[in-house]
Amino acid sequence: MEDSIISTEKIKIGRIYVLYNTSNPENIRYIGQTTQLLRIRLCSHISFAMTGSFQDHKNRWIKKVIENKEKIGISLIETITFNNQEELDNREIYYVSLYRSLGFKL
Repeated sequence: MEDSIISTEKIKIGRIYVLYNTSNPENIRYIGQTTQLLRIRLCSHISFAMTGSFQDHKNRWIKKVIENKEKIGISLIETITFNNQEELDNREIYYVSLYRSLGFKL
């Protein structure tokens, strides 16, 4: 009888998503990845942008949109099952490259 190999790695579900101003949804400004539900990830982005001390391009954009009484939207690009973080990272890198090649200013 053949020995079975049992994997101890847990398959995870990841999501690649875009952020945009809901008043101009075709103008995608950020591509990210998460293992959380999208609405939870969006709340985290907004909270950090409004209260965090690290103000990069994305956080300044989110803060400006919120201060202008507009809303940030989030949409799913892809759901991916993955075994290690590198697989999810590679999908995010792929979409960032694709969207930049299409002219999006991420």
